[in-house]
Amino acid sequence: MTETQYLMKFDDRPDYWEGRYYSILNTLKTLDEAGISLIAETVSEMSVDERNEYLNSIAYELTSYEWEQNAR
Repeated sequence: MTETQYLMKFDDRPDYWEGRYYSILNTLKTLDEAGISLIAETVSEMSVDERNEYLNSIAYELTSYEWEQNAR
């Protein structure tokens, strides 16, 4: 199965959705490289405010990680 088969359901705007797919995939790979994991069960038990704070913290950590990688 090729990667383009995953995108077939998004035929209405293929360039946009292909770009989003790769953006999300790169974010997930960066999460993995940085050693950050999202445990769905834990996140689902958080209040909306806790979840927003948690996700903001992860976004900051990922941005810091990518900044450090690009600074090398």
